[in-house]
Amino acid sequence: MADKIKGWGEIPTLYYLNTKCKNKFRAFILEYMVGLCRMNKFGYLLLEAQL
Repeated sequence: MADKIKGWGEIPTLYYLNTKCKNKFRAFILEYMVGLCRMNKFGYLLLEAQL
């Protein structure tokens, strides 16, 4: 049990992104890329302003 806890402790961020925030993170990346492709520079400025 201690080994598992130690192992997970080494990658808390990756574990968190791969479980809790996977859907939201993927949706954000897709929306970001689609915005860049469709609106190009104008879309990039809008997305950058939201961050």
